[in-house]
Amino acid sequence: YLRYSQIANKLIRQRSGRIVWAGEVHGATLGPEIHGQWDFTALVFYPTPTAFLDMMQSADYQLANVHRDNGCTAHLIMAVEETYGGLAG
Repeated sequence: YLRYSQIANKLIRQRSGRIVWAGEVHGATLGPEIHGQWDFTALVFYPTPTAFLDMMQSADYQLANVHRDNGCTAHLIMAVEETYGGLAG
């Protein structure tokens, strides 16, 4: 997964995105844990949905996916839009 992260971080930065936060998950504190217990999570900012889609569809990202698949039992990507706070930007 570290190999995937190094490649993905470079691709994120190339599209003016950034990792806002990343760290270990110690379990759910409210509500059910879905799909088992996650051990790591990251919040990534992309300037536009197009930047995210461009990265996901790039040949370099497809190669990085091999490392992610080898390093993860499961993964989940959620697309969200900020509606509260002033965190983006």
